[in-house]
Amino acid sequence: MNSDSENTKTDIKGYVLYCVAIIVFLTFKVAQVLPWNEDGKVLGLNYNYVVYFCVIVFAFLSFFVIRSISLRVNKNIPDRILSFFYIMLAIISILFLYVAYDKEIEYSYAGLEGWHGFIREHTKHLPFTLFMLVAILLIGSFTKKKITVSTKIKWLYSIAAAFLGAIFVYAPNLYKNGGAWKLWHVHAYTNSIVNIMNLHPYDDSTASIYGHYGLIYYPFVRLLGNNYKAIAITIALFAFITYICVSYVLINMVKDDSIYILSILAILGIGISFMGEGQYYQILPHRCLFPALTLALITWHIRHQEREKLYWALKLICGILSVIFNLETGMVCLVTLSFVSFVEKKDKRVASFFAQGLYMMLCVISSYLIVNAYNILVGGEWNGKRTFIFPIASDGYNMFKLLRVEITNPISGYFIQIVFLLLGFGVALVKYHDKNEPRNYRERHLTVMSIAMCGIGVFTYFIDRPAASCMAIAHIQFVMILASYSDAFYETELKKEFIFNNPEKVFKTTTVSIAFLLIAWLALENLMTIGYVVDDRNRTVWEQASLEEDIKDFREWRKEGAIAFGIGIPELYYMIGEDTGIALSDWSGTINGHGYDKLREMLTAEDDVIVTSELYNYDDRVHEMLAEYTISNTFTGNNFECYYMTRNCIVD
Repeated sequence: MNSDSENTKTDIKGYVLYCVAIIVFLTFKVAQVLPWNEDGKVLGLNYNYVVYFCVIVFAFLSFFVIRSISLRVNKNIPDRILSFFYIMLAIISILFLYVAYDKEIEYSYAGLEGWHGFIREHTKHLPFTLFMLVAILLIGSFTKKKITVSTKIKWLYSIAAAFLGAIFVYAPNLYKNGGAWKLWHVHAYTNSIVNIMNLHPYDDSTASIYGHYGLIYYPFVRLLGNNYKAIAITIALFAFITYICVSYVLINMVKDDSIYILSILAILGIGISFMGEGQYYQILPHRCLFPALTLALITWHIRHQEREKLYWALKLICGILSVIFNLETGMVCLVTLSFVSFVEKKDKRVASFFAQGLYMMLCVISSYLIVNAYNILVGGEWNGKRTFIFPIASDGYNMFKLLRVEITNPISGYFIQIVFLLLGFGVALVKYHDKNEPRNYRERHLTVMSIAMCGIGVFTYFIDRPAASCMAIAHIQFVMILASYSDAFYETELKKEFIFNNPEKVFKTTTVSIAFLLIAWLALENLMTIGYVVDDRNRTVWEQASLEEDIKDFREWRKEGAIAFGIGIPELYYMIGEDTGIALSDWSGTINGHGYDKLREMLTAEDDVIVTSELYNYDDRVHEMLAEYTISNTFTGNNFECYYMTRNCIVD
């Protein structure tokens, strides 16, 4: 046996990881055909979450059990057989990518709900991308020269890329948002911000399923102009901050500059390949901002261990703000921050466990108090815990009970993501506890652990609704894990002699090659899609002439004093510097019984209302409420239509 293959306590043989990947695949596959998949619940819980929990448990149990077995039986496996086994598995992995691509094309054309387009969306320029990948591999194989870029140049490149990504998120004309998202999803996000800018309190009728993020937006929007364009700029600013935080993590984690350059391009996929035809703020920046800030903070802490007090202060602020911004993602950030602190305290695990528990409680309680302090200041009432944690405590929106889309075929892009995240965490956890690992490597393993844990946590959003482009929720973490695998690609594997008798070298070469291919493929596709996205934005959300015309005409058309409601109405009134007269949750799906009751009560005292034609014609409850009203005038804008309605006169 080759000395490199000798067993040690921290050995992780390649076939262990492949076995875990197969177990994860089989768990998803079996879950897909079980009868509970259609019923939607197991023991009253969302079936998808039960499956995801089982996947995580089975993955880690199998990882440690199979690894333990491998340490005992590995000596009996001939090197050549093991090497051949790894090569065959690598070929099967490449074939899996092709089959998954073919399946996504097949099911997307069939219009089947639940099939997102991760691979499909990143293969629009497949021939050119494949050509470039082959060119990169050939250059990497024959050249001995390493690409070297100074840190200053890397930061300039990162800032330019972040600015580009932010520009694509900037969308002042929400009424022309395209793709599958359209005005529906933009209103779902910006409605709550407009409510807070008009100083409306949070209550059961105004709560947003996305959290209390309006409080975080408020100072930025006020500073930037207190109008809808300021909201659009702030959203773009938060996207810019997200990209910069990711760049900071990659600069400190990735040593190979060529991998770094490709990684930054690949990260931009959230706003380019995934969102090429419209905005979906619920992912970028909403569920990416604080995970990126969290990972950047952890990276800074690992590099500055001596600044413990400052780290704790920043950790507390980040934790509180993340919970205010979005409860579910905030909890993932709290768990990630707490886990890192727990792992670091090897000699004080029990004390650290309780300390981290207190930290998480303090963050949640503090965010609850801050939200209620705002409510009291603007004349609202103290919200109960159920209102604060909406929608988790709501039967109509409870993600842990309500199945939206059944679990989908694992022969798809999401399986690739979750496997890399799970295996990245397991490998980093074992390597971090290896006393023989140099300190800088152990720091790197801790960073990778935090990235993987954060990715596994936020991936629950995709599990809640495995459709469309929701998989972009963990795209940042996925790319960073790929970067960590690919980092030493040129120097440690590809440029050195291929030794067939060394199975672990064969495994590293094939696995790292797959990771590199994925990250290069993502980067190249994003690069090729930029022109298409620019054209799309110019035709849609960047076009403001029609919007300015609509604002001018609507200001003259509307009747002062009439309450107004509907998708896009709060934003339109905010553009003309006025309030609608009624604050409600968004009409894109969050509006609940409390909101309808509030509207019904207000209508008893209102003779004039303005409502969007879409809402009036398609929402049966609204149509019923307005049965005593008659359409007296219609406003037709370039991209929306409103009715001015008056109460019918009762003649004795």
